Amino acid sequence: FDSVERFNAGRSAANFRENRNYPRLILLRYERIYLQWGDGVCGERYTL
Repeated sequence: FDSVERFNAGRSAANFRENRNYPRLILLRYERIYLQWGDGVCGERYTL
């Protein structure tokens, strides 16, 4: 996570603070929920 959370790619300071936790939030908190939904639209193209 350090490779993406520490760097601002041109966002405002407020947006940078808000967005910096998104990778961790999505992957660690919501991953199980996403998996329960099934393959979705990309299931035929990608495998985990």
